[in-house]
Amino acid sequence: MPTRRMEPSGARIGQIVDDLGLILTRVLLPSDLAGRLVESAEILESGKDGELPPPRSLVLGVGVEPGDLTSEFVERLARHDVIALLVRDGQDMQQRFRDLGGRAPIGLLAVDQQASWFHVAGLVRERISMGALGLGHAEDASQSYKDLFQIANAVGALIRAPLIIQDLDFRVLAFSQHQEDVDRARAATVLGQSLPDEYRRILDEVNAIGRVYESAGPELITLGHGLQSRLAVAVRSGTDILGSMWAAVPGPVDAARVSAFAEAASVVALALLRRRAEVNARKRIRSGHMATMLSDQHAAPDARARLGLAAREVVVLAVAVDELKRSFPDGLQRLASALDLHLSAAEQLAVAAVIDDAVYGVVPTQPGAPGTSAALRIARGFLNRMGLPGLRVGVGRPARTTEGILRSRRDAEVTLASMRATGDPEPARSFEEVVLGATLLNVREYYVQQEIPIPSGAVAAILEYDQRHHSDMVATLAAYLGCLGDVAETARRLNVHVNTVRYRLRRLREVAGLDHTDPDQMFLAGLQLRLMDIAHRDPIPGQAQ
Repeated sequence: MPTRRMEPSGARIGQIVDDLGLILTRVLLPSDLAGRLVESAEILESGKDGELPPPRSLVLGVGVEPGDLTSEFVERLARHDVIALLVRDGQDMQQRFRDLGGRAPIGLLAVDQQASWFHVAGLVRERISMGALGLGHAEDASQSYKDLFQIANAVGALIRAPLIIQDLDFRVLAFSQHQEDVDRARAATVLGQSLPDEYRRILDEVNAIGRVYESAGPELITLGHGLQSRLAVAVRSGTDILGSMWAAVPGPVDAARVSAFAEAASVVALALLRRRAEVNARKRIRSGHMATMLSDQHAAPDARARLGLAAREVVVLAVAVDELKRSFPDGLQRLASALDLHLSAAEQLAVAAVIDDAVYGVVPTQPGAPGTSAALRIARGFLNRMGLPGLRVGVGRPARTTEGILRSRRDAEVTLASMRATGDPEPARSFEEVVLGATLLNVREYYVQQEIPIPSGAVAAILEYDQRHHSDMVATLAAYLGCLGDVAETARRLNVHVNTVRYRLRRLREVAGLDHTDPDQMFLAGLQLRLMDIAHRDPIPGQAQ
C-alpha cells in the first residue's frame, strides 16, 4: 500500500470529525477512540498489500475500493495503530459499512461521492496543524477556535482592545465585544457589516491599507479626524492575503501586545482557510448533486433529497455560453459561480453548476406563484447584472418529479436552440414562449432523418425559377402567406398593384403547381419557407445551404 506523507502535527479524531461534518456521510467511531490524538494524515493510494501507514495516523483512502474494506484489512490497520480510515461513499461502500457494523477496531468515515479529496485533505491538514499554533490538543479546541467571533473575542481580550476581522472586500466577518465605545467609524462599520466609503477615504489619506498589506507584521495607523488609532495586521496564508484584523487603540501599544496580535493573525488565517474550504466543498458537493439530478434518472431522487428539493417544484435554467467560451475559455466555472450567487440570493436552495461543458441552474418555485415567470425574472436580472453580449438563458417548465426535472432540462436546452434558430432578439425565454420554434426544429430533424431536401417540392421549383429568370416569386409567396391570403394587403406590402399580385399567384400554379387556394398546399409552402429561414440562421453541419 504505497503512501504519501502529509505534514504531521496533532489533533483529536473527534475534532477532525467535527470539522468534516459538512461532507461526512457515514461515521463509525468507537467511543473510546474519540479522544485519540491523530499525529499525521496519510494518503493511501491502494487498498492492496504493501507498506502500512505510520501509527497514530488518519488514512485518506483515495485508492481504497469497496472490495478492499474487509474485516482483515481493517484489523491490519488497527494492529499498526491507525486511528481511522476515511473513504469515498457509494452504494457498495454503504454495504461494507453495514457488514462491519460496530465491530470495527478503528474509526471508519465516509465522505460524499462528490467531495474533492483536495478539500478533504486541506481540512484535515488544517485541523492537525492547529496543534502547532498553540491551540494544543484540548478537547474543546475545535469549539473554542472554529468560530470567528470566538476568535475575535479571544484576541480582543489578549491585546485588551476591541477588534474586527474583515475580508479582502472589507466586509466584516466577525468582531469582538465592547465596540460601542470606540468611535463613529467603528460603529458604522460594525452596523453596516462593511467599511463605509467615507471612512475608506480616511484610510486612503494615510495609505493605511497599503501599509498593512505590504508590512510583514502589525502596523499602528494614526487616522486623525477625531478617530482612535488602529493596530492592523494582514491575515495571510503563505503569500496570499486572506483579509485583515483592525484593533482600535487609544495610542501606542507595547511590544508584547503587538507580538500577540501578530501571532493571532495565524490563528485567524487558519479559520478563514477552513471557512473557505468548507464553502468550496459545500459548493462542489451541491454542484455534483445537481449534475446527478439533471442527468441520472436512477440516482436523481437521492441527489434531489440531498439538495433539500425532494418536496419542491423546480425550474431548470440553461445558459448559452458559445460566445463566452470563445472569449473566455476558462470562464464557464466563473459564470456558474456568478449564477449560483445570483440564484441563491433569490432562493436559498437554488444551485448552479457546469454540466457537460454547459452552465445550468435549478430554481425552486414558491408555493402558489407562477414558477416560470419568476424564473424568467431572475434570469433577466442575472443577464442585466452580467452585461455580457451574446449571453442567453432558456427556462424549462416547472417540474415536481424526477422525470419532469429531466424534461425541464431538455426544455431549457430546446428553448436556447429555438432562440438561436429563429433569431429571437430576447435574451431570456421560457419553453412556453418558443413552442413554435421548438416544433420547427423537430420538423427540421425529421427532414434530415428522412433525407428530404430543404427546400423541396413547390418551393424548390419556385426558387429554381427565380434563379433562372432573375425574378422574386418567393418574395410574393412569403408576403401572401404573411398577409394571411389578403391580396390587397400583400399588394401594399410589396408596393405593387393588386392585379400584379393576382398574376403572380397564377404564375405560382403554372411554374410549380402551387394552388394558392389550397390550404394544405399553402401550409406546406409556409413550412418550407420557415425551415429555409432556420437553415440560414442555424446551418446543419455538412449540408449545403
